[in-house]
Amino acid sequence: MVDGVVTFAIALTTSFGLTVPVRRFALHYGFVDQPNARKLHHAPMPLMGGLAIYCGTVLAVILSLDGQPRGQVLGILGAGTLLLITGILDDRGILHHQIKLFVSMPLAAVTLVALGVRFHVLSAVLPGPAGKIGDIALTMLWLVGITAAFSILDHMDGLVSGVAAIASFFFAVLAILNGQVLVATLATAVFGASLGFLRWNFKPAKIFMGDGGAMFLGFMVATLGLKTSA
Repeated sequence: MVDGVVTFAIALTTSFGLTVPVRRFALHYGFVDQPNARKLHHAPMPLMGGLAIYCGTVLAVILSLDGQPRGQVLGILGAGTLLLITGILDDRGILHHQIKLFVSMPLAAVTLVALGVRFHVLSAVLPGPAGKIGDIALTMLWLVGITAAFSILDHMDGLVSGVAAIASFFFAVLAILNGQVLVATLATAVFGASLGFLRWNFKPAKIFMGDGGAMFLGFMVATLGLKTSA
């Protein structure tokens, strides 16, 4: 419990503190969402808030590792990094939007499957390769689906960061009750980073997390669901 509080505090303060300089960076280099007739904001809105969430999460997790499987943790964070970078480049108009769905999200999902993080549902009913292949397909669908859902959901101030904070809080509680230290560390880090950013993203928002932040949070929440059910 004490370790979880420390992890939460690191993620919260890092995300909260970095959002302001990230906002200035995004405005200076043109990483902004332009206003139009369908949007409520009337001035260009900085988009790189996801970078602050990412830094808060990663720093909290790395500083909280204590005898946990580092390879798996680094693999999860590496897949999340891929999604963050892809989303930021897409926000800037450098990458085609379909690359997110058909390249980066499946690659992130494959990374988790390679690390052994997957469902064990169909294999309990179907013995042999058929059950294993079914579980892998279900895992891929879950990871890509939840990540994409968070990306689509990011259309209202505070919505994605709020949903991620609530979900990760309950994942953290379940993990602590079941003695899942790794899951608790990841969940409390995501919880703290989401809340730290929410202060700046709550209506009226001063910064958006952008597609990179939404996909990173979606992927982390999907991963927590897989790890908690394991």
